[in-house]
Amino acid sequence: MNCLFSSPSADRIILRTGRDIEVSGNGCKTLCQIASLRRCSKPLEEKERRCRRCKDSRKEVTGRFWKNFPDISLDFKPRTTECIMDDACRRCIANTDRTIRRLESDLRELMESWRTMNDH
Repeated sequence: MNCLFSSPSADRIILRTGRDIEVSGNGCKTLCQIASLRRCSKPLEEKERRCRRCKDSRKEVTGRFWKNFPDISLDFKPRTTECIMDDACRRCIANTDRTIRRLESDLRELMESWRTMNDH
């Protein structure tokens, strides 16, 4: 995944272990889609101490996403009472919300492509 994270448009993957394994076609496409989800959910740098403690920070929310993967019923609702809600908090929460919506959309696409692959 780390290699796909940095090279998302791979047509084939060669896993070099005790026995080399080549993955291409639908398997490669699926792995690339998962890597794309991971790239999208990469946490932003949290500059302030309060951000590192915030339960609604992008890092915390995307961490919950990956912990529950592939079941993602996050239904992100920020707990605005726990943060200061200055402009930085509002921007962070808006970015986190956009990220979660994109992850959910991309995961729905991924699940649909798996269904399509299984039908053939």
